[in-house]
Amino acid sequence: MKKLLEFLNSQKLLVFSTYNSRLWITNVYYCSNDECDFFFISESNSKHSKDLLNNSNVAFSVSWFDKDNLNNRKGIQGEGTCIEITEDRELDEAVNLYKIKFDNNNLSSSYFKSNDNNYKMYLIKPKKIKFWNDEVYGEERVKIFSFE
Repeated sequence: MKKLLEFLNSQKLLVFSTYNSRLWITNVYYCSNDECDFFFISESNSKHSKDLLNNSNVAFSVSWFDKDNLNNRKGIQGEGTCIEITEDRELDEAVNLYKIKFDNNNLSSSYFKSNDNNYKMYLIKPKKIKFWNDEVYGEERVKIFSFE
């Protein structure tokens, strides 16, 4: 788990897909905690945010590659659920992690609670993560983490 957390902390861009009547994919900047929960900011009126109101199931990925050695790959693929964060404790945790990762002291929990603001903080709670890391896992290449 330590190598997975190190990888997640070293990356900033997460790709995830939603499904309502059609598939949709989007890129977001994220932060994560030690339980591998992912937090991101998005407009509540965006397509993926609206999709999540009807179907909270998501698939996601984070990837990295070495342009000089295509056999040195690292990435995750996973599935989970995604919701807007409304609970104070979770929102405070997400905002603090986001401020640290992106060096942004202007964020506050009250900003996301405001009705005058279209931006909301979201949580992806993984059910499963497949961690691909050629350097760590050698010929096996992957390790599966289950969170159910």
